[in-house]
Amino acid sequence: MSMPQMPAAGVPAPSDVLTVLSPPADLARRRARSNAIPLVLAAGLLAYVALAAADLMPGSRVDGRLWGVLSLAGLLAGSWLPHLVLRVLAGPAGLAPIRVSVGVGHWGGSRVRRGQLVAFRQVPLFPVTWQLALTGPEVGLTRLRAASAVALLVPAGGAAALLAAGGPAAAAGSSCAAVVLFQVAVGMLTRHAIVAVLFHSASGGLRERFAELRHGPAELAAARALAAGRVTAAREALAEPCEAPDPTRLMLEATLDLAEGHVEPAARQALLLYRQSLVGPRQAAAMRIYAQALAQGIAAGRWTEEEAGPALDAAVSTLRAYAPPMLKASELPAVQARRQGRTHAAVALARRGAALAPEAFTRARVLVVLAELLDSVGNADEARDALRQSQHLIA
Repeated sequence: MSMPQMPAAGVPAPSDVLTVLSPPADLARRRARSNAIPLVLAAGLLAYVALAAADLMPGSRVDGRLWGVLSLAGLLAGSWLPHLVLRVLAGPAGLAPIRVSVGVGHWGGSRVRRGQLVAFRQVPLFPVTWQLALTGPEVGLTRLRAASAVALLVPAGGAAALLAAGGPAAAAGSSCAAVVLFQVAVGMLTRHAIVAVLFHSASGGLRERFAELRHGPAELAAARALAAGRVTAAREALAEPCEAPDPTRLMLEATLDLAEGHVEPAARQALLLYRQSLVGPRQAAAMRIYAQALAQGIAAGRWTEEEAGPALDAAVSTLRAYAPPMLKASELPAVQARRQGRTHAAVALARRGAALAPEAFTRARVLVVLAELLDSVGNADEARDALRQSQHLIA
């Protein structure tokens, strides 16, 4: 199978594959923005509870238990309706689904339907949510803005109607309105969420950042296949050579190389992606793939601990500061604990990573590490079960 030819400019030389990467130059600013989101959420929640306790929130005079149920219903509606609206408007907005989640929380099972992963989570709060990807030959910011505006206006309109109705309905309306305000705040603080198009101008590099996230037909098919654990199908989708791969193609190629055990090409392409990317989450994903390639290479004997260990430690350290949720939902914390001789802690970290994994491919990788760890502590039956689960997820 022919592999896409990488451009000569900027490609790390073999001696540069084992590189102690520096954190992004604007890491402090990005962390400040990320840290501001939970602070905004906490402040909003405290204000909401304080106003309700003082009977100043619409609907707060309703019986306590009923108020709690209605407030929760409004919160869930305000959180889920934007997902539903964006999914309905996906085609005109230039979006397409990659995978589907039912519920939230830890992994509860999965199936593949029409080539897309459907992951079932253990807490049935949301009926269904979608991971959407940008598609089309170019990013239409006007269409994205229109879809994002509708996605916020629908729950806002629902909240207004409930507030106008008064009585118990106002309790649901006030919590729904609070969620909409929080989503507006997130859109103002971030630059990569779809709703961010409403609050940032194209002249600030927004178009370039969104263009980096675009998926062509081949990349969309490969992303869907990888999420579903279909490595062979993903490779077939990218079989046609690409002389100048865009960032999305680079990320998919690096992930496929990792899945196929080609750790050096995976590390090389992840390095290139990290250095070229303008998008924070994409840079974090490149750092994660790079660290995974190094860890896999050490385990396979491709590199020694002395050769690749410092670069691996630096990459994991940056991920811990930069994208902790992405790090936790991978095998890397367990691998690091195993390298430090903390085997029982590594088992716990691998269990957590498998439970938090966003899709089948990532979960399968974590389960393989979990199986190795369980076998090393003498739990052969559970190790076989973890390995069986991993093999069931990958095709």
